Amino acid sequence: MSKMPYEEWQKMHMEEQGWIAHYVVEDPQSPTGVNIHTHGLKETFGHEDIQIVFPLEPKIATSVLSSAVLLIQNGTHLESGKKYEDVLKSEYQVCFIPAVESGRDVMRMVLPGPDGSIDQDTMPEPYRTQWELGGKQVDSDADCEVPPDQGETE
Repeated sequence: MSKMPYEEWQKMHMEEQGWIAHYVVEDPQSPTGVNIHTHGLKETFGHEDIQIVFPLEPKIATSVLSSAVLLIQNGTHLESGKKYEDVLKSEYQVCFIPAVESGRDVMRMVLPGPDGSIDQDTMPEPYRTQWELGGKQVDSDADCEVPPDQGETE
């Protein structure tokens, strides 16, 4: 069986799912060099596309992005500065911060460190690097909060 050309695959997935993911390595605009991001969320769901800059295996990155997109499909608008429990298939939370990817506004997903922390003041390196935008740390007052409908987890 021959391999489908990338452009055809991309078009097919955009038509079937309404979004696709790109995994870019050695991206000089990313604080980690990794730029995993979606396309199509704005057009399909009216939501900013999502970016992950922490190095993940492609299958894991796709799974994490799929979980976030499922929340969006089910009516959740992921907000900047908020913690979300339902993205990772674990007790850990993620946070979203505004970022720019190739000149377009996106929501960067901040993944937790090994201890579950997503607060930039307590995250260990290299996890803390996810908070960098354009070579600068996000304002430390920008830590994430739990949205009122989710409640604080222990």
